[in-house]
Amino acid sequence: GGFVANGGGLSSAEAFDPATKTFASAGNMIVARASHTATLLPNGKVLIAGGYNGDYLDSAEIYDPATNRFT
Repeated sequence: GGFVANGGGLSSAEAFDPATKTFASAGNMIVARASHTATLLPNGKVLIAGGYNGDYLDSAEIYDPATNRFT
């Protein structure tokens, strides 16, 4: 699947399910970011790193699809 932040530097996020070809709400990121990376980890969580929100970001968050939360 895929993972995107809504455009325009909003903190809301969506996850893409390739099986159904639909997007679903993935909650809100702690830091609004666009142009970030999203890496699926072996434990099923997603590492969200870097990006841009008016400034280049050097931070990261972990998304847990089981709880639909970012830490």
